[in-house]
Amino acid sequence: MSDSITRTNGKDEFAAVVGTPVWHGKGQRLVRGAPLEQWLVDAGLNWTVQRAIVRYCTDRAGTLASLPSQHVLLRSDTKEPLGIASDAYETHQPRQLLETLKNEATKAGYELETAGSLHGGRIIWAMASDGQEAEIGKGDRILARTLLKTHTDGSGATEGYETEVCVVCANTLRAATQGNTAKARITHRSKYNVDAMARKLGLVHDTSFPSRVDAYRRLADKALSIQRAERIVFDILKPANLIAGTMQEVEKVTSSLGFRKVLDLFNGAGRGSQMDGRKDTAWGLLNAFTEYADHHARTTSEDNRTVSAWFGAGDALKSKAAAALLATV
Repeated sequence: MSDSITRTNGKDEFAAVVGTPVWHGKGQRLVRGAPLEQWLVDAGLNWTVQRAIVRYCTDRAGTLASLPSQHVLLRSDTKEPLGIASDAYETHQPRQLLETLKNEATKAGYELETAGSLHGGRIIWAMASDGQEAEIGKGDRILARTLLKTHTDGSGATEGYETEVCVVCANTLRAATQGNTAKARITHRSKYNVDAMARKLGLVHDTSFPSRVDAYRRLADKALSIQRAERIVFDILKPANLIAGTMQEVEKVTSSLGFRKVLDLFNGAGRGSQMDGRKDTAWGLLNAFTEYADHHARTTSEDNRTVSAWFGAGDALKSKAAAALLATV
């Protein structure tokens, strides 16, 4: 898997509580209940987003002029640039995200579990759990999570999501049945307010979690033959304009890397694919799609795979697969 986790001065900007599945052993481990300041240090987030006016040369002599309406966003520690934004852009700081999921969320019974940065600090995230968990198949557990992330380069808003983490997988995964619509969203036109974001997130137990568990258990009870699985994978991966399709068009889909890889993962190559409830079931096929999207799907660059899986195209594929499979039960 590509390494999009920021690494500064030889240290990963990522931390997780002891026992949380992580990618290739990266980052630092904290005990549960560690204080906010320790999280900021161990996750490498004890810096701020600063701003500087854009200046440019007007002649060969190096005469400088300024563009007050545009600012360079930069890290306070390394002074590395993050992006360009207007003078109206409101910075949302790493500390503020952690304060939301450490201080405010803890009052509601949540525990901060992971935090870090991607792409040099251009994306910051924190994830907390309210402790709800359920078993889909024997030993196959999912956990309810709240994810909070922001962009520091001027490209996106600060958003919060309800997610689940499959403990048998090495990555934190988002696998929601209703797509990836943010539960809370604040643009960088507004100042970040910890209390306001906590209210938007509704930091109480996720009431939708039991219904998602019920849906996943129905998938685990739905047996799938390899022939039926092949048909479902084909229908999900085929182009939207392929209705009847010529034999050549059909073969283009069935010979594709994605088609073959998803079926390989379903047929035993996937993580946990032999577990009760996953082997030869619709739940197993959904997990195959999830693993493919998070670990194997090609993106515009290797370094974007984690970001795509969490926040981009990978989620669209997982949501499409979930909707198609749930329609069979």
